[in-house]
Amino acid sequence: MRGIRLNRAAAAVRPPAAAGPRRRLHVGTDAGRLWIVVGRWSVLIGLMLLVLGLAVAVAALRLGKFTVSTQEVIDALQGRGRRIVQVVVVKWKLPRILLGLVAGLALGVAGAVFQTITRNPLGSPDLI
Repeated sequence: MRGIRLNRAAAAVRPPAAAGPRRRLHVGTDAGRLWIVVGRWSVLIGLMLLVLGLAVAVAALRLGKFTVSTQEVIDALQGRGRRIVQVVVVKWKLPRILLGLVAGLALGVAGAVFQTITRNPLGSPDLI
């Protein structure tokens, strides 16, 4: 079985075989310890999406009506540099970017919960 194990004690434990299509995530317990097996592709895609999200966030900090260089963004995040750049980056742009990331995360979790509750992999709004 390929995947990443978060607990060495669970190495001897095999997840139950799925009757339907192959499952990509297995969660279980062994002697009171939680273990999770995640496929390699899931980890790779998750890391790629994380890097892409961070790159878009950095680009959003740099672009706009008041464009700043990457070095000015780094200085503003560390509390150095020109005062106007600190205000624009830390007080105006950063909260909007963080709010957008959190809202997107919340919508993704809500969609996953909705699909889990309805037991429908293609859950749509017309089910409500």
